[in-house]
Amino acid sequence: MTLPVIEVNMYKLLIVDDELVIRNGLSSLPWEENGIELSAVLKNGVEAEEWLDDNEPDIILTDIRMPGINGIELAKLALRSYPMVKIILLSGYGEFEYARDALRYGIFDYILKPSTPDEIISCIKKAAERKKNETGQNEKMKKLEEAVSDLSMLPKPKEETLTDEADEIDRIIQY
Repeated sequence: MTLPVIEVNMYKLLIVDDELVIRNGLSSLPWEENGIELSAVLKNGVEAEEWLDDNEPDIILTDIRMPGINGIELAKLALRSYPMVKIILLSGYGEFEYARDALRYGIFDYILKPSTPDEIISCIKKAAERKKNETGQNEKMKKLEEAVSDLSMLPKPKEETLTDEADEIDRIIQY
């Protein structure tokens, strides 16, 4: 007996952090059972920039402070190429104001270190839900645009020229 195939949208997650312990901890979370595909775990923004040249993640979870390209710079680079990507910054307590200011750049959210696995997974799931809603809205908009385009292809109604009848009515009114 074959079970029916259920299609599940897995959202692609990129993790970027320069601390090995953090990378290992984050990569060991139960992503798949939460609808998340762990696409890559990278140690700095430079590696992430190169990875982004050939890959499009749905969500990026990145540390703020890293050598080379920091989390804010990485976010700007990613958003330029993939404006729909959801970026979550990992921030130490002392970087709270820095992280909050980053929200102006289109950052989805930030997580203070240390955080529990449940808090991290919950934040990633919220980002995935937002991505799902935006994707659905974009698909509806495309369908609407296609429908409008299809309407513009219809033949235009013929304008009835009633000049003879209008002239006759004018003559009758004048008498």
